[in-house]
Amino acid sequence: DACGSNPCHNNGICSKQGLSFVCSCKEGYTGVQCTEFDPCYSTPCMNSGSCSKTESGYQCSCLQGFSGHQCQSFDACYSNPCQNGGTCQTSGSNYRCICAAAYSGKICSD
Repeated sequence: DACGSNPCHNNGICSKQGLSFVCSCKEGYTGVQCTEFDPCYSTPCMNSGSCSKTESGYQCSCLQGFSGHQCQSFDACYSNPCQNGGTCQTSGSNYRCICAAAYSGKICSD
């Protein structure tokens, strides 16, 4: 019996297939015998970032404007909202424009 030795790890379910076996792995595990943990299974990347498995765990590829190990940080100045030479400063999830001389307003447009 190919499944007699319990070849499937991490609570995988063994099914006989001819003289061999096939493992149905529990969520989060992959591989012929369910021995490989998928660190991307829990969807660790935030803000629509994409997850890639690496030797040391996982890596998130963030959408433009987001950063951090899990794409958790948003750069409010990413879109360059300040006009007329104004300088953008991030303040939490908001931004503040430091306007050049002769300009004023939230985005230095006045």
